Amino acid sequence: MGLSRCRRGAIMVCVCIAKYFLKASYSIIVPFYPVVALDKGVDPLTVGFIMASFAFVSFLIAPPLAKSIPIFGYKFIFILGVGVSGLAALIFGLLYIIDNTIYFTIMSFIVRIIQAFGVQAGNTSVVVIVFKLYPDNVAFAYGITQVFSGLGLITGPTIGAALYTAGGYFLPFLVLGVVLLVIAPICMCILPPSEIEDNISKGNWCPLLVMPGIILAMLIRVVSAIEITFLDSTLALALINLNVTSTGLLGILFLLTGLGYGLSAPLWGLAGDKWDIIKELNLLGLVFGSVGYLLIGPSPILQVDASVAIMATGLTLMGIGVGAVITLVSDMVTIASQNGIKNDITLFSLVSGLYYFAYNLGMCIGPIMGSGLAANFGFAWSCTYVSIMVAATFLIYAIYVGYNRCKEWRHAERTLQEKELEMNGMPTEANGDVTWDYVRDDHSDYDEEKNPFYTAPLNYSSMMNGDSR
Repeated sequence: MGLSRCRRGAIMVCVCIAKYFLKASYSIIVPFYPVVALDKGVDPLTVGFIMASFAFVSFLIAPPLAKSIPIFGYKFIFILGVGVSGLAALIFGLLYIIDNTIYFTIMSFIVRIIQAFGVQAGNTSVVVIVFKLYPDNVAFAYGITQVFSGLGLITGPTIGAALYTAGGYFLPFLVLGVVLLVIAPICMCILPPSEIEDNISKGNWCPLLVMPGIILAMLIRVVSAIEITFLDSTLALALINLNVTSTGLLGILFLLTGLGYGLSAPLWGLAGDKWDIIKELNLLGLVFGSVGYLLIGPSPILQVDASVAIMATGLTLMGIGVGAVITLVSDMVTIASQNGIKNDITLFSLVSGLYYFAYNLGMCIGPIMGSGLAANFGFAWSCTYVSIMVAATFLIYAIYVGYNRCKEWRHAERTLQEKELEMNGMPTEANGDVTWDYVRDDHSDYDEEKNPFYTAPLNYSSMMNGDSR
């Protein structure tokens, strides 16, 4: 994008605000919607399905949305996502007038699904916008957007509870919907037109899904999403076992995870862009996550007594570790480019789709996995199993990173040796073929026949004619 620095900054501000409220769309209903739904006669299990439908639908539609970006353009998809999310929020706020339990349940599912579509459309297109705005600092720029995304997830329940207390069920959705509907036209004005060509490639998942680096990056994203959502259904029960019943303290503990994630994300991105150590940073992030979950339990392996302080330390470490995954987007594009895939909007869109596909898959697995393990093995051991899962992911990825780094070092060493041999006129090996380079002084006035040691080449045709010279 040939944009001025000021305009790029304005676009980034609007994108970050949109990311904040898009993420808040997911979490703003947490403190009050279940209570309202139960009052309407909806059973708790159905309420859980309504809440979980957001992540499940996002998981399903992330790939199709990504493939639509090269066709319709990232600007259209982004504006569509923000606008649909705003309208869905307003409609969600009107559901309180429905007294019939069945109708209320059906409409809750429908609006939540529409809301998930809008939020996912916005999130997917943001990745492409960041790539177009800051192609040389993707990890850092995307980390900035993730700060606002994390803040939206963290503060959403707090804002929702405050607005619900102040103005009832409709007010949180009114504020959310109005803000998103105001942001949409502003972004429409400042975002440049998308580059849409009739012959643009629509992209293909298959070349990406056979690359080990892409598959492992998606695995890390799934695991990191499980780390975030595993505690949604288990942390409150663990605090009750510690005789802590304050919902305020529960909110503070979740806040620690979000702050660790949001504040560390741009730092991870800056380090990855500056020193080209994205893979090593993700390994370090997995270490933080594994150690964090050992402390959250705390794991019986550690043989320490459970306390809020130890749990808070573990949650903070886990949040910091999860922050490292924002660098995966840039790494996935780099891996694809190194394997011959054209670095264009189609690639950005496909990578964005795979990234959010993996993220939403983990968001679906996390709460179910948390409830199941905690019910069968207890909170402490369930956290231990998550720590082992993260450690296993670290081991697999470490083998991959170590192999590739050794391969890069050997290639660099061989290239250096070949350059030295070329400079000395020695045989060099290039692409598996041996080529010979000779150093020869070029003297234009040198007459070989005047050299006493010169022997003329044999002329076989003359010898056949009887000339024995």
